[in-house]
Parts: sequence; C-alpha cells; structure tokens
Amino acid sequence: MVKKAKVSVEARLALSQAHEGARIVASSKPILDDENDPPCIRAKREYECILNEVGGAFYCTGEPHEYGEVKPLEFEVSKEGVTLKKSDLSAAAIITSSPAPRAG
Repeated sequence: MVKKAKVSVEARLALSQAHEGARIVASSKPILDDENDPPCIRAKREYECILNEVGGAFYCTGEPHEYGEVKPLEFEVSKEGVTLKKSDLSAAAIITSSPAPRAG
C-alpha cells in the first residue's frame, strides 16, 4: 500500500539534523502498512530514511526486536556512545542450559 502523505519541508529539515549513529524510538503499537494511523508507516519510513543517512537506527517499543519477542528496550550510554543492550541468552535458553541439581 502506497501512501501519498505530504512531508512538511520544515519538519523534514528539523528531523534530519540527526547526529551520526542517532536512535529514534517510537513508543507505540507495531507500525503496520495499513489504514490504522497512528502509528503511521509513512512517518516510520521517513525516520528510517533520515537515520540511514547517519548510520542510525529506528526502534518501535511494540515491535519484536530480540528473539522475535516484544521486550523493553534498554540502551547503554558510555563514552563510546549509545548502544542497544542485548541479552546473551533468551530466558528459555538459560532455563534449558542450566545443569540439573545433583542429588546427595
């Protein structure tokens, strides 16, 4: 589905001032290409276009981002920059990889 939404030149200029490695987080339900706006797929695509220019990333809190699950987004801020924290193992992997307790 192609949306013919008009993007404001002023808004685009303001949003396109993203720094290298910028992150945009949409706090919303999953953003789908359908008639149910908001959230708007056209806006998501515009954000992604802006972020591609600076090596950034777009996240939506309502969409799966790790192990195909919707989980809270956690960012780590350090002198090197901002990174999305990722778990080493999913909860299921932790449970199944734990050794059984020994009797005796």
